[in-house]
Amino acid sequence: MISRNTLPIRNDVLMHADSLPDSDASQPGIKGQWVIAGMFGFAIVMTSILFIYWEYHTAKFRPFQDAIAAEFPKSRPRVEGGRHKSQRATPRILRVVMKVDFNPQADNAAAEAIVDRVATIADRTGYLSSTDYDLFEVHLFWPEPEKEILQLEITRSISEALPEAG
Repeated sequence: MISRNTLPIRNDVLMHADSLPDSDASQPGIKGQWVIAGMFGFAIVMTSILFIYWEYHTAKFRPFQDAIAAEFPKSRPRVEGGRHKSQRATPRILRVVMKVDFNPQADNAAAEAIVDRVATIADRTGYLSSTDYDLFEVHLFWPEPEKEILQLEITRSISEALPEAG
């Protein structure tokens, strides 16, 4: 009969669990504490790189994005602009993505009114008056609870997006 404190190792040889040899210090390898420290260091470096990239990527549009957020609380606006680097022949787009509190597909008049207000903010902050963009694109989405996200895209040329003077 084998007692609880013993562990079969070979055919007829029994050893107590307390007397099992520890890992041999002379074997090459990395200690676990250094592996954990390396994993934390890698995570910190990668998070820092992602943060720095996102700061530089969105810094140009931050005043416009903040103005939209002030005008439309809880809209979570995201603004980006330019064209795809791999597709040079495409138009330059100023794109705004924001959350709304209604179904934008069902209430087209309200959606158009929001796009007009966003265009006014873009003009006031200087993004529509520049010649950097060809199109003004606004994506409105409504995350209806427990259902699919409903969205609407409205695209205008920069000349159409400019608010009427007067």
